[in-house]
Amino acid sequence: MISLDHVFNYAGSESILTGLWKIDEQASSQLLKDFYNNLVNGFPKYEALRQAKLSYLQNTNGRMLAPQYWAGFVIIGDISPIQLKQKTSVLVSFNPWVYIAFCRRFFALKRKRI
Repeated sequence: MISLDHVFNYAGSESILTGLWKIDEQASSQLLKDFYNNLVNGFPKYEALRQAKLSYLQNTNGRMLAPQYWAGFVIIGDISPIQLKQKTSVLVSFNPWVYIAFCRRFFALKRKRI
């Protein structure tokens, strides 16, 4: 029997964040939120997960500190940082020379009709 992780890897996923066992929903949501925030901030995947686990341990108390709540997440595959691109508006990325050429053509055609 192969795990779902191996199926994703075989299908071409470069890296997978997976749980080794069932993890509490509240704990996993906090860990994943911190993990993705760390990725956005440019951390390599392994460091983003490490920092998320440390943050979880600092902000949790009682029985939720037990490793069964946080230690089950691991990364399989490529651990390098993810290069996230800023979203740009179509109008901002639109070449101004194309816009100028369009306006000139529009007004030239409009002038011919008059």
